[in-house]
Amino acid sequence: LIEDNSKPCPEDNDGDRCMGVRIPISDLNEDIMEQLISTTYLTQKEKNFPVSELIPVRVDHDDFRGVYASHTIGFETKETGISWRIMIMCPVPVQDDDTIMPGDSMFQLLITSVSAGFILCVLQLVLFIRNRREKEIIASDWRFTGVFLAGCVLLNLACLSYIGPNTDATCLTRMWVIHFFFVFALTPLFVKTYRLYKLTGVGSIIPRRQTISNARTVLMAMPFLAVEVLILLVFTFIDPNKVEDLLVYDESHTENHVECKQDTWAFFALQL
Repeated sequence: LIEDNSKPCPEDNDGDRCMGVRIPISDLNEDIMEQLISTTYLTQKEKNFPVSELIPVRVDHDDFRGVYASHTIGFETKETGISWRIMIMCPVPVQDDDTIMPGDSMFQLLITSVSAGFILCVLQLVLFIRNRREKEIIASDWRFTGVFLAGCVLLNLACLSYIGPNTDATCLTRMWVIHFFFVFALTPLFVKTYRLYKLTGVGSIIPRRQTISNARTVLMAMPFLAVEVLILLVFTFIDPNKVEDLLVYDESHTENHVECKQDTWAFFALQL
């Protein structure tokens, strides 16, 4: 309206009360279509308007939730010298095989595997503790073997974090619990093996037995856990495991996948 630029023209406008007003495309917010256009523009702008790539745009509205594949094409008229960007948006199907949800076949397989591993590790842990005075169990250093079995129990439970939708929170949780409990489980085996190596004097020119207390062995295990926590903390801030919308397309169709990914392979390389 001429008298109030903040109000749109009524549908029965006679042409005398209204005038054309240009507004930034990022300010469009009247309905779901305007929100889609605005979100697509901001997403394309953030990616620097790639000409050879489809960019996914997620719409989260009360009336519609879905994903659009967006693409921009440059357009210029020689007569006026004005450059335009034409945005093309097309809805794409969202694949549901990127997550493990109750009722899925993978959900039943995961629960079965985790339950079997959990029960097996708990039974072995209980048997080790109950028979810790047996000669064979004493020779195997039952305390650190017990910690290893406890770590295996926690690692099995950590696999349950794969249940549920992929979000930034669940992706980061999986990165922490899987890798930390993996190191937590293996560390007792490393220090126990090193302790037995030193106690028996194997590898020395003059065989000589040493005494390494349980407390000292625990201290030897701390650097492994501290380094793993430090790695996880660093990558939580510089390259976290986060959810990412991916478009997989060919000549016949396009589909959307939601996966947990990191920007680089650095974290994977460090874990090796």
